[in-house]
Amino acid sequence: LLICTDGAAKKLKQFNLTPDVIIGDFDSLPNAAIEFPKSQIEKINDQDTTDFEKALQFCMKFPNKKVVCLGALGGFADHAIHNLT
Repeated sequence: LLICTDGAAKKLKQFNLTPDVIIGDFDSLPNAAIEFPKSQIEKINDQDTTDFEKALQFCMKFPNKKVVCLGALGGFADHAIHNLT
């Protein structure tokens, strides 16, 4: 199961990969349903959590599965610091 945040979905598209689930507030991917019609869209408007946190919370629905996080630092210093805590 390939789960990613809305910003990461844009990166995956460059490699012709389609996520199964895209999670986030979709500020960086407003047309997700059009760009990724085969993906499950999980829009969460909560501005008190990062999209990475939203993705981790979604992963908690599958407690017996291993989770591998790639690109968790987000490319921004504030995201990296927050995600590392």
